[in-house]
Amino acid sequence: MKLKKLLTLLCIGFISACGFQLRGTAPMPEIMQRIAIQPNDPYLPLQRDIREMLKVNNVAIVDMTQHPTAILQITQDTFQVTDTSIGADGRIREQGYNYVVSFLVTDAKGKTLMGPETIQSQRIIEYNPDTALSQSLEEKIVRNETRLEVVGQLVRRLAYVNNGNTTKP
Repeated sequence: MKLKKLLTLLCIGFISACGFQLRGTAPMPEIMQRIAIQPNDPYLPLQRDIREMLKVNNVAIVDMTQHPTAILQITQDTFQVTDTSIGADGRIREQGYNYVVSFLVTDAKGKTLMGPETIQSQRIIEYNPDTALSQSLEEKIVRNETRLEVVGQLVRRLAYVNNGNTTKP
């Protein structure tokens, strides 16, 4: 039993010594500590997820009237479904799902800190017309997964904003 505890402590020591941190958390630069999101619509799923992840990273989401240090402008937010494979019988076999978000980050004076940049997430799912009800549920799941993947990439990129000098991760 002591050996098991010792091995557990040793593993924890190695993980913490190598700089391991949970995915989704990133130290944000000072300029990103008070951010406004434009357009300001906290009920959109994309913005809701961005706000949630930024709060996890100790970033204050403020209104434009509260003097933000940075402004995240979402310029594109689209989800597209395309038929990627059609069988010999003319029926759809696979569908492609593509989620695209474009954004730009400026400081409070309008100076561009990052962007414009585009992030996308893609999935290809086998389509079975015999299970149409489950297809709509699967599409909803894919929408959520791709959106969360894009939000994670966006927040990780924001961690590299440095007063206008950006280096992509």
